[in-house]
Amino acid sequence: MRGTLRPAVLVVAILLVLLTGAAVAQYDFELPRMEATVNINHDGSCDIYYAISFINRSWVQPIDIVDIGMPQDTYDLDFAAAWLTPPLDADDVAGWTADEMSEYTNRCSDEGTLIPVEGVYTSEYVDPGIEVHLDPVLDEDQFATLVFQVRVYHFVYPDDDKDDYASVEFAPTWFGSEFVSGTKDQTVKIIFPPGVTQEETIWHRREFDAWDSLGEGESKQLMFIWRDPNLGTGYQSDAVGVSFPREYLAADAIYEPSALEEFFKNVWGFIVNLAHALGWCWVPIGFFLLTTILSYIRQKRRRLEYLPPSASVEGVGIKRGLTAVEAAVLLEQPLDRILNLIIFGLLKKGRIEIIDRDPLRLRELPTGTSVGAAAAPPKLRSYEKKLLGAVDDQGELKKDEVRKLFVALINSVNKKLKGFSRRETREYYRSVISKAWSQVEAAGTDDLKLETWDRELQWVMLDEDFGDRTKRTFDDVVIYHPPYWWYHYHGGYGRGVGSGGLGGSGGGSGGPGAPDRLPTLPGSDFANEIAGGAESFAGSIMGDVGSFTSSVTDVTNPVPVSTSSGGGFSGGGGSGCACACACAGCACACAGGGR
Repeated sequence: MRGTLRPAVLVVAILLVLLTGAAVAQYDFELPRMEATVNINHDGSCDIYYAISFINRSWVQPIDIVDIGMPQDTYDLDFAAAWLTPPLDADDVAGWTADEMSEYTNRCSDEGTLIPVEGVYTSEYVDPGIEVHLDPVLDEDQFATLVFQVRVYHFVYPDDDKDDYASVEFAPTWFGSEFVSGTKDQTVKIIFPPGVTQEETIWHRREFDAWDSLGEGESKQLMFIWRDPNLGTGYQSDAVGVSFPREYLAADAIYEPSALEEFFKNVWGFIVNLAHALGWCWVPIGFFLLTTILSYIRQKRRRLEYLPPSASVEGVGIKRGLTAVEAAVLLEQPLDRILNLIIFGLLKKGRIEIIDRDPLRLRELPTGTSVGAAAAPPKLRSYEKKLLGAVDDQGELKKDEVRKLFVALINSVNKKLKGFSRRETREYYRSVISKAWSQVEAAGTDDLKLETWDRELQWVMLDEDFGDRTKRTFDDVVIYHPPYWWYHYHGGYGRGVGSGGLGGSGGGSGGPGAPDRLPTLPGSDFANEIAGGAESFAGSIMGDVGSFTSSVTDVTNPVPVSTSSGGGFSGGGGSGCACACACAGCACACAGGGR
């Protein structure tokens, strides 16, 4: 019979249509409202808050992941958090204004009905960016608002026009035109540090539409508001910015770009200005130049990331039982700091003595002769054995052997982490470091404080503020009983160290063993000795730490070989920059279009 399909053929045809539709399915949503708030903190960091309302219009693709572009890669993923309002039918909110959507979100927050979102990770789609895995997902014709927060560092820049002013510029994240349609009601807010008055401020690019204030008294903060009630979607909106006196920030709060960063900023500004002057036909050339520059920056930054990335699907749970040295590798702390940890570990175990500081020379001590050591010699870790094996006849560390030590250590830690969540494990060991210092600072007496500090030494050394915190802890303390390894720290008390000579009183044997009685010494001298040694040991071995790290990274985390002849990004999207930032304050949020 002509014009009629047999039932079996009809079923196959329907299945083919459905399968084909599923194969090409992608996100399709509306974005009725987005509010972005930047709160400038006293220390120069900024807390960024988003409230983004979605209506899913795809019948085959739920909204399960939302990518949020970051201004730069200095964001703190540990501070990032997200919540979702309970999903509603789109028909139920059809008549709502953006303000009513905002009221609904606030009501959910007040009533405690916001749904916490646990899946917050570094984005695999937008660079730099964060991806939020929604649970529950938004099905077809459902509405919900995603509430998100994150902290970004190095976000406050010097003002190019006024030396005594600081500057911040920001453009909110956006979503690719292949995913989103319609218009949005967009609000951007910038909140100044406490104390800034409106008369002291300067706005950039576009004057604010309204202003308000938050809090009372000394904590009162001025807020500028920009609002676009009918803004197109699918591209990044223009940046806005402010300047204000530096006096309202901490002394070291303002990020001073390096000469290299300034050069790249000026190059990009030149490209943008050239495009305006000669026509946008020059954009492909400018894009090629910018891509080349960014590739160089990323490659240079990647050389300091010595731990290879984890698999796309991480394990679960915390990997406990790592040593402080292994935890430092997990946290990707600088290799010179990790080398110092190993050296101090061997000092504590009584297996080495520092003969000279610059260049660093060590003497291996025989097992069982260490000062204060227990009857049973402490067991050495594999990386400690490798360090002892790297000491040559003159007591200097062989650079190639130290490099091999780090390669083996990194590979070992990476193997131990398999099956565990790196993110959760990092959080756990950060808490261990914090707890170690808390125990030191909470100790009741000076002797107990020193004893606790000595016991937790390798953990407290992982704190970035180790030197200053040690100085603050022991500044007004007289140390009557220095740690047993102190004698070996600078090769004996007979010759002393420093202008005052930490030999102190009390005498002692000048031989290879311990002195008869360890001398007393001022806590400030003790702290300066420790901090100074921790900063100088590795430098004499590695030379340029960046180059040394690069030589390790080339083995443990090599740059992947590209298999694509094009310049596209996986997933059909990527990051693009619509703001030039070649003006006062280059902290624009040039975030890529997300899902």
